[in-house]
Amino acid sequence: MTGSNLSSLLESFRGLNIAVVGDHIIDEYLQGRAVRISPEAPVQIIDVEDSKLRLGGASNVVKILATLGANPYFYSVVGNDDDAIVSRTLLDGQMSGGILLESLRQTTRKTRVLSSGQQLMRLDRENSMPIKIDEEKLILQAIEKDYSLSGLSAIVLSDYGKGVVSKGLCKGIIDWARGRNIPVIVDPKGRDWSKYSGATVVKPNLLELTAMADVKLVTDDEIADVASALCREFDISSMLITLGAKGMIYVGSGGAEHSLPTFARDVFDVTGAGDSVTAILALGVALGADMAEIMHLANAAAGIVVSRVGTCAPSSSEIMAWITGINGQSKIFSLADALVEVKRLRSAGKKILFTNGCFDLFHAGHILFLTQTRKMGDYLVLAVNDDESVTRLKGKGRPLLDLETRMRILSALECVDMVLPFHGDSPIEIIEAIQPDIMVKGSNYEKHEVEGADLVSQSGGKVEIIQSVADIRNESIKCFLESISSAVK
Repeated sequence: MTGSNLSSLLESFRGLNIAVVGDHIIDEYLQGRAVRISPEAPVQIIDVEDSKLRLGGASNVVKILATLGANPYFYSVVGNDDDAIVSRTLLDGQMSGGILLESLRQTTRKTRVLSSGQQLMRLDRENSMPIKIDEEKLILQAIEKDYSLSGLSAIVLSDYGKGVVSKGLCKGIIDWARGRNIPVIVDPKGRDWSKYSGATVVKPNLLELTAMADVKLVTDDEIADVASALCREFDISSMLITLGAKGMIYVGSGGAEHSLPTFARDVFDVTGAGDSVTAILALGVALGADMAEIMHLANAAAGIVVSRVGTCAPSSSEIMAWITGINGQSKIFSLADALVEVKRLRSAGKKILFTNGCFDLFHAGHILFLTQTRKMGDYLVLAVNDDESVTRLKGKGRPLLDLETRMRILSALECVDMVLPFHGDSPIEIIEAIQPDIMVKGSNYEKHEVEGADLVSQSGGKVEIIQSVADIRNESIKCFLESISSAVK
């Protein structure tokens, strides 16, 4: 499997018509600071600083499909209420299909209250009654009409247990699709899987599979055996089980065929990770793509989603950049991209560290320094002098290693999260833009000598000095290299 194969597969997703049937949800996020305890009750008071509305549930699958260049057709039932109007605004221009209004139903809204990157509470407004038989018929008729006009490459049943993916609707859609060789991909909910009978792929997470098995599942073999048994029991062609931090396993007609570890680097919020897997699974199955490649893309997409707060729709370029990074490429950023990443991390309550240097004669002292620095926070940003700057600072014949090589070496260190170059002799521009929580330098500096220390302090950060390792210094290595040079002459 090569990066070009995966990139080509992502490109092939463009223009595919995918039907999504399921529960529409509005996800609301309230971000704020915990300021004090309420005098009315022993609860925190949150000073709300930001609020966001995003698509959730089946409509998040729709958004992800649209972001990847597909043409989603969305079918659901919502309340005839104010949130239905909000939903139309959120979905505007991202889908075809049809959403029915039901006066007795409430449009589902989940409100999450967060502070310092932690979810404190979730408030749900919903009712989960099954849709009516006439609504099932209207949705099936709409699917048939869109199929006759435009064709459909796959159908997703995104079941969040809110009543849209009813037993009658599932049977009607799956029977209709099988008669036309259209694959049906199911994201299941609950323990009645008989309604998914005849589906092409069912995608439970480990918790959902364990609930069906009624026994704790530990090993891959145990998971595969239970999945195979359920496939036989419910006439399901195959199953993709997501395992959270352990990745995913695909079980086909011959048992476990593929397994893949997770690609997540940081986990801030798991909301919507399954939707990204569902969307890519549907697109890949629609094309008849290799399952190992589908899983690779789906795993990368899920890794992106869990590294952010709230639901999101990763783009093709983001997925390939993530995969490229997983396969050993550097963590090298431009300043513009660095600012986007730092903003995301800071919104999740992460403490940003910063240091800088030439790192030309790279040695164990540097590793010790960077390792100690990383322990002081959550994310280490490392700025590196460009070649011209090193020459001005260190003299003729330096650097020994060019900028690209130095950045690649540094990006290979587990303790380093981000590497970016700076031009000129000072990283002031980067410090001013990033505003680190902690700036760290070695003990060959006094705090008042650290360039940018005043900027860090003014933005609410602090400067820390780490004791340098006395017997591992650049000068010792430089003398060693000079002695070798003299001997050669």
